[in-house]
Amino acid sequence: QSLQAANTGHKPADSPTWWAEVSATNPWRMFDLSSSSQTTRANTLTVKLRPGTIVTALAAVGLQGVTVIRMRMVSDAYGLVSEQEIVRRRLPFGRGFWHWCYGRRSEPLTSYITSLPSFVDAEITIEFEGGSNLGVGTLLLGTVSTWGLGVRTGMSLDLQSYSTKKR
Repeated sequence: QSLQAANTGHKPADSPTWWAEVSATNPWRMFDLSSSSQTTRANTLTVKLRPGTIVTALAAVGLQGVTVIRMRMVSDAYGLVSEQEIVRRRLPFGRGFWHWCYGRRSEPLTSYITSLPSFVDAEITIEFEGGSNLGVGTLLLGTVSTWGLGVRTGMSLDLQSYSTKKR
């Protein structure tokens, strides 16, 4: 962004006093591919996109305060072709009965929809619903590619010790 009037012939790299670096504004932060910025808004946030290409999956990453995600895909030729809702619940930190019933819970940071039908002419509407601290870090749309054996969404790693202990 130019800091001074009549800014002709001053390149940002050569004239730093004439320019200020500006990052993405709030509505566009979910598309800047930065993991440290979020689009924020209280209670609801609605995004309408017309990608113009086949989209079979979407991922919302870096979510904060989001309790429900609603997605609608409407084709110009066929009308409503997909409607899905994800109710996001706080998950326990550990595994097992005690953790499920009594343990601390954390908010999941990501949500995925991987079963969208293939329509080039579709308009996709994503609505995020939540509290006053609602935030979306990154919104990704694309096609699903299967890769890897034994890799699943939500996979976690724990220490597996097969050693024996003598007492």
